[in-house]
Amino acid sequence: MPKYLRQTGSGHIYHWTPALAKRPDMIPYNEETARIRMEQLQKRLAEIKARKEAGEKGTAGNPNITMIEQAKELASLETEVERLENEERVADEAKAMEEATGNVKAEGKAMTNEDIVAEAREKKIEADPQVRAIRAMANTDDVESYMLSEFGENIDKRRALKALKDYAEMKRIDRMFEK
Repeated sequence: MPKYLRQTGSGHIYHWTPALAKRPDMIPYNEETARIRMEQLQKRLAEIKARKEAGEKGTAGNPNITMIEQAKELASLETEVERLENEERVADEAKAMEEATGNVKAEGKAMTNEDIVAEAREKKIEADPQVRAIRAMANTDDVESYMLSEFGENIDKRRALKALKDYAEMKRIDRMFEK
């Protein structure tokens, strides 16, 4: 039986060659595996559409389609499932962000995007276990050990504990929000 490769984006089928097999957009093609994958994707697509449109169901695949049609349908289904999953994820993240930050301040004024971002940043800082550990450090040796292990930086232990902890916390926060 000859070997084939399927291009993930377009669904085109190619004869297997070592050069094509090395490409990241090429995956081995097997008709039985493709049929099983199509059935799985159609079920997943139906689940997503059902959640999105309350009751609309996907259609079952036709087992008598040609290899080229099958590969194109498989690529189409993969693209559709990925798109819908991304839409769902973005909607869930937006809803979670809205619930976490709320859209309105206590005084009743609408929050700006900057306010929402600042509040989310502050919540992330407060929830960070390393920041909490820094704040709980009881002596300069703890701070020195932390700074050495995390940042490879020696600190001046003659400074006040509060100043050292503030510096360590600032370094941790900078690292958390590096781009």
